Amino acid sequence: MSLAVCGTRDRFIRATDPVSFQFLHASGLSKKWEISDVFGLDDELLAMLNQPVLALLLLFPTSDKLSKLYADKDTKVADPIPSDLYYMKQTISNACGTVALIHAVANNQAKVELTEGKLHQFLQETKSDTPEVRAEKLEASKEICETHDDVAREGQTAVLILSDLCP
Repeated sequence: MSLAVCGTRDRFIRATDPVSFQFLHASGLSKKWEISDVFGLDDELLAMLNQPVLALLLLFPTSDKLSKLYADKDTKVADPIPSDLYYMKQTISNACGTVALIHAVANNQAKVELTEGKLHQFLQETKSDTPEVRAEKLEASKEICETHDDVAREGQTAVLILSDLCP
């Protein structure tokens, strides 16, 4: 359990939530980029998307059965992680949408016109760090956390009860 979650996070951004745009734009992403739902991977459905598509976020619920399946298998991220891939661990509980959005932008910085804002600074400061250190620095990033909290208040994500997360 992350101390940052227990201390300050009471809402989270889901990548499917319309405030995803607001989080990314407030963090420095050019407004010419958008997030779209993908209804399937058939050619006809993919043709409905504005082009170019730079990232695809796959979101699915987890369960005890799925967790057990992963625990029983030797599953891990590529080792070593390719040097041109930006990856961080997710240590903030229920922040998979936020971390996925950061991954999508971080791995497309040459294309997305990220301004000299909070996210750009964070990515520059952490580009040589390990995935674990990046996660720690995300938890400690007052600027990104404040932006996150500001836009999360406007979103569709239900408020989590901190006492349920932090016994």
